[in-house]
Amino acid sequence: MSRSLINSTCRLLSLPSTSSDKLLGTERLLLSKHRKQMEAEFGALAATANDIISTTYNTSASWLKQNHFFSDMNRDNDLSYYKVGRGRVGTDPITGEEFSFEVQSTGGASLVGKNHYCVPRAMGVSAGEEMRFAGFLGRINMQVLKASRPESASSAGLLGAAVNFSGPTSFVEYQIQQLAKESPDAFVVSGCDDESQRHELKEMLKRNEKRMVYSTHRTVTGMLVTDSNLSEIGFDIPAILVKEDGDSSAIDDIY
Repeated sequence: MSRSLINSTCRLLSLPSTSSDKLLGTERLLLSKHRKQMEAEFGALAATANDIISTTYNTSASWLKQNHFFSDMNRDNDLSYYKVGRGRVGTDPITGEEFSFEVQSTGGASLVGKNHYCVPRAMGVSAGEEMRFAGFLGRINMQVLKASRPESASSAGLLGAAVNFSGPTSFVEYQIQQLAKESPDAFVVSGCDDESQRHELKEMLKRNEKRMVYSTHRTVTGMLVTDSNLSEIGFDIPAILVKEDGDSSAIDDIY
């Protein structure tokens, strides 16, 4: 349905970048109060059936790493399991209080599938953990946008999930797979400009197309068993390729 509504005349709407932080807006996803502000701002965007509202901010692992996010121990957030500045053994320089891996009640101890802080830290963290966190942050971005959509959304615009085509292609594919779980109307892909990148994007979409398969599961004894019934996997979500033009984006192609 959404594929038939998308064409080159659609307007792309998104929140502006921030200039006060090197993450250019992605930092707003780290705290609930800022996510609530984003929700209100998304809701205030003028949107008709011919508009596409995109999640805007770059949540790719390469962007976070490029801006030293994983080594920044001072960013306040409510996604971490450990308290900011207390995720290690040490002594408070003001009170003299000793602390050891102090946790916060608002942290998401298992939101990325492991019982540790959600924000991976550069010292000893794997690239896979960075990739999983980026996927998790992308889903939060999409959830904020979905929460802004009015209940009576018959005439509202389509919801797009921003994808930045940078870093290893396996990371990009994982990001797309995670965003698909939030059921966006389209992927809004930037940075996918040369022919080899576009070919790889098409291959990603083909590998993840909706289909019926016999899934497998492990029994309590660890044996891998094939299910007797077919299950649907994959997704059918169009990808909109955009080119940046100053402060705005224009649709370049649709897959």
